[in-house]
Amino acid sequence: MGRQFRCPACKEYFELEEGLIKGDVTCCSECFEELEVMSIEPLRLEKVSSF
Repeated sequence: MGRQFRCPACKEYFELEEGLIKGDVTCCSECFEELEVMSIEPLRLEKVSSF
């Protein structure tokens, strides 16, 4: 089971997959926003900027 995290975009909680490392990109299962792993401990995700 993965860790629960609150999406910085939609503020809903979703489960992160196991094994993420800094620099990985994941997606919120609620709003589908792409999120980059900025740090693991403490866990911090930020929205991926689009150019």
